Amino acid sequence: MMAEKADILAAHPDGQRRFYRFRGGAYSNCNLFWISGEHSFVGIGSFRFGGQFAKRKMDAVRALGLASLILYLSGLVSLEGMFRHFSRRFGIRIVPLVAKDGRLAIDVDNERTRKVAEEILARETAA
Repeated sequence: MMAEKADILAAHPDGQRRFYRFRGGAYSNCNLFWISGEHSFVGIGSFRFGGQFAKRKMDAVRALGLASLILYLSGLVSLEGMFRHFSRRFGIRIVPLVAKDGRLAIDVDNERTRKVAEEILARETAA
């Protein structure tokens, strides 16, 4: 699952700092996946060491292939086009699910994002 940059920043302006930029928009992942059927596990092995691809480009190359990285860096492919490429690479159907709730893309994995989450929860509680 992915969320669009505008929706994430609407949830909280400090909610996310890194975005995957595609033709037509910028997104962040939500760390939510829907796996349907045993054949779906084919592509999962690529992510067994984590998905910090924005930070570690060589992990992206190992997991997704050099062609994927070149395609992404070209800026010519849409999110849907990138997932069609992944589908061909892994031999399974992979589609992006785009959430409208930008809060889903906010990981709580450091002090800054913990404060962001607390602010969002306090805002929601007050409402």
